[in-house]
Amino acid sequence: MIPSSSKTRPITVDALVEALAMQPRGACTYCNAETGEIITLTDDDLAYLQEAEEEPDCVSDADCLRLRQLQEVVESEEWLQLPDRFEIHDWAIMEAFVQTLESDELREHLLEVLHGPGALRVFPQVMEHLKLFDQWNRYHRAAMASIARDWMDEHGISDRG
Repeated sequence: MIPSSSKTRPITVDALVEALAMQPRGACTYCNAETGEIITLTDDDLAYLQEAEEEPDCVSDADCLRLRQLQEVVESEEWLQLPDRFEIHDWAIMEAFVQTLESDELREHLLEVLHGPGALRVFPQVMEHLKLFDQWNRYHRAAMASIARDWMDEHGISDRG
């Protein structure tokens, strides 16, 4: 379990964008609607939780505490799951960025990169090489902010930043 740096803080678009950007593949990130705390449950946390459901014996007090914390995050209505990496559609965001570029030649080249092997890994490297990384980063951050705002609207949460 990867906790946020603060137990109580306002829920802001910026905090959610940061959490979404740092979310590892296969992990689930939750935000406490009351406190603003953000926690990411790793694959190991989720596997531990699943194992505990099948065999609920705790080996130690620390295991029992960890299990209760994980269960609280997953089962409580106060903890809301943020969009995961599959819901964010990084590839579609990259393609939309490419379509904003003026040069037909550059767009065609970058679309080839997107349709090539390892596109999610290679694209940022190509952006750096073409000196477009800052432009891409601003675009990506704006797209992530839009996703965060949509999530907040969906859950009736206003930006407290």
